[in-house]
Amino acid sequence: MKSKKYKVLTSIILIGIFVFLAYINTITENELSNVHMSLPVSTMENEKTITNDLNPVLEYKLVNSKKDKEQGYVVETYREFEIYKDKNGTIYKTIPTENYNYLKYNISEDVNN
Repeated sequence: MKSKKYKVLTSIILIGIFVFLAYINTITENELSNVHMSLPVSTMENEKTITNDLNPVLEYKLVNSKKDKEQGYVVETYREFEIYKDKNGTIYKTIPTENYNYLKYNISEDVNN
């Protein structure tokens, strides 16, 4: 009789824990969905005053492509750049960041139609 009580009590405690964890997860997801990220932009005193009026645009550019025919894949390396443009689209400054993305895909010589 005692083992049945322990099983019921254990089940109730586990259900309570799961409900509590679900509640915490819901709160965390709601907080994360409202997160906005701002990028700090460093300005040096020697820079032109025109760059102070510009906002950086982050863009990835292809910097390297490596083809390995023996393994049958290509690896492309993309680097993130801060690009400073004015309202007319004139680029005043491009600064590389330390962020990289890699794209690896298989190549095949045989094409079946």
